Amino acid sequence: MMLATNQNQRGITMTTKTNKTAIKNATPTGVSIATTLLNLQSDAQQWSLNEFKKANGMLYAMLKTCFIETNNVRNLSASEKKLFNEQLEERQIKFNKATALETKVIRAVFEIDAVKDKRAIKYARVLKIARADDIQPEAFVNWLIEQNGIDNVETQDKAVSKKEEKANALVKAYASAQTAEAKDFSEAKAGDGDYSDISVALLRHVGNEVAPIAFSTNIVTIERILSELTKELDVAKHTEEQRSKTEKTTETVNAVRQNQSALEAAAL
Repeated sequence: MMLATNQNQRGITMTTKTNKTAIKNATPTGVSIATTLLNLQSDAQQWSLNEFKKANGMLYAMLKTCFIETNNVRNLSASEKKLFNEQLEERQIKFNKATALETKVIRAVFEIDAVKDKRAIKYARVLKIARADDIQPEAFVNWLIEQNGIDNVETQDKAVSKKEEKANALVKAYASAQTAEAKDFSEAKAGDGDYSDISVALLRHVGNEVAPIAFSTNIVTIERILSELTKELDVAKHTEEQRSKTEKTTETVNAVRQNQSALEAAAL
C-alpha cells in the first residue's frame, strides 16, 4: 500500500511538472511574437497580391460603370430624368433635390447608409473628381490605380480645395486691406510671453504715403516673419558693420595723414 501511494505521488509530481513546462512554452515571448508576425507576413503578401487586389479590381470596375451611367443620366431628357428618379424612389433610395447625381448613383448601386457608412461620400467624390479632371471612361480604372486608390484621390481633392479656399480668403483679405481705416502707431502694443518686445504692423502704401492698418502680437506670425526676414536682417546688419568699419578705417587714415602733415610742418 505504501509503495502504491509513493508511485501515485510520483505520478502526480511528474504530471504537475509536465503541465508547468507546457504553460511555460505557451507563454508569449518577444522572440515568439516576432516569429509569428514574420510567418504572417507571407500570408499578408499573398492577400495583398490576390484577394485584396482582386477586390479592388472589382470595386474599380463597378465605379467605372457608375461613372459611365452618371454621364448617361446627365444626357437624358427632363422626362427621362424624372423616370430615373422615380425608379430610385420605388427602391427607397434616399435623396432630395440637393443630392448630387453621383451620390444618387452610388447609393443606388451599393445601398449604403450615408449616416453610418462614409463610403458613399468617398465613392461619389471620386466620380466628381474624375468628371472635373475630364477622365475618359476607358481610362477610369487606370486613373484610379495611378492615384493609388480611392482614399488618395479624396485626399488630393481635399488638399486642392483647402489650397483654393486659402487663396480665396487671401484675395478677400487683401481687398479689405485696401479700404481698412488707418491706425496710429500709438495703438501698437507689446505682447506677452516670447517676443514680448516685438509686434507686427501691416502697412498700406498709397503713393508716397504709408499708413498702418493693423497690428499683431501673435507669436506664430512674429516667428514666421522673423524667419522670412532673417537673411534680410543679417544682410542689413552686415552692411551696417561694414559701413562702421569703413568709417573707422577712414578716420584712422585721416588721423595718420594729419599727424604726418604736422610732423612734416614741424621739420620745416
